[in-house]
Amino acid sequence: CHIGNSVRSSFKSLGLGVSNSRMASVPKGVHKNTRRYYQHINRLCAAFNFASDATLGTLGGAVKFRERTSARLGDVYSNLYLASTALWHFEKSGAKKEDLPLVHWACTHALYEAEKALDDLLRNHPNRAIGVGLRPILFPTGTKLQKPDDKMDRAAADVLREPGPARDNLTSNLYKPTSPQEPLFKLEEAFRLSIETEALEKK
Repeated sequence: CHIGNSVRSSFKSLGLGVSNSRMASVPKGVHKNTRRYYQHINRLCAAFNFASDATLGTLGGAVKFRERTSARLGDVYSNLYLASTALWHFEKSGAKKEDLPLVHWACTHALYEAEKALDDLLRNHPNRAIGVGLRPILFPTGTKLQKPDDKMDRAAADVLREPGPARDNLTSNLYKPTSPQEPLFKLEEAFRLSIETEALEKK
């Protein structure tokens, strides 16, 4: 069963890599602007699965002494988890349009970091033959994902620095002090007043 799973992962990773994830399935009913993120997660999960099997198959228990190797596998896994939870939260919160800049930034950043960690794993694999041999399967057309650009940074920052539903949703479960003596209350009050006086400052 384990060998069969590895074989399936290798074919899936190769096929999705060649198509740049476009052959990957997407859950029904998700927002149209997030479909590509699901496809990239699908591809990178298959690549992670196969890379993990190949690494454990060659290193066995010694992988725990190869701290950089296990850390890179952990980076792939954790960033895929972060991208998945960002999408899950977006859908469960009603897929609000005003939240999209944050979703785009979070998923783009996490998926880029996941692919980069996987690429670093292959470049620095303790078993050189495995690192070289896996590359044509995991990255048949090379690495594709990019980190958030300046435009995406600005769009996400605008959501955080302007009062509105998106910011309120993001901070809905955070503690908000009501006493003017507390530093966080003073910061929030300063934030509110800076927005209120923005037109006056421009004038």
